[in-house]
Amino acid sequence: MKIINNAAVIFNYTIKDETGTMLESNANEKVGYIHGSGTTLPGFESALEGKDAGYTTTIVLSPEHAFGDHDESLIIHVPISDFHGQELSLDMEFVMEDGQADEANSIVWRITELTEETVTLDGNHPYAGKTLTFDIEVKEVRVASEEELEHGHIHFDDFDNLSEH
Repeated sequence: MKIINNAAVIFNYTIKDETGTMLESNANEKVGYIHGSGTTLPGFESALEGKDAGYTTTIVLSPEHAFGDHDESLIIHVPISDFHGQELSLDMEFVMEDGQADEANSIVWRITELTEETVTLDGNHPYAGKTLTFDIEVKEVRVASEEELEHGHIHFDDFDNLSEH
């Protein structure tokens, strides 16, 4: 089956930065998406459109096609007293709503600096501002079930034939 809208796609990937440093890989976990659902990077979807299981490729995505440019306005300094004695650590993350009812408007803030008086929070994705190289291998393609389409994600139990890596 070809990768088209509403196809359930399982793939392996490795992400590297501009220097070739590996940032992440899914070597030991199943990862997938429903094609056309808007739940993955647009550049990623367009690179896989019309391909089959077994397809391998390397794609390079600039920040505007990956996780966006680094936005300095998403770095804030908050008095440590606002955390009311909560134990804090670098890279700790908090999800905060932006006042909208839509969950998509939530921002994940990551602690990037701690002092005795201030917590520096960064709302940028950790890969924002980076050109990323994705090595991709499509493992499986099938029609997404009605339940998966309703839920907006793949149910991995439906991939009984996928061998573990």
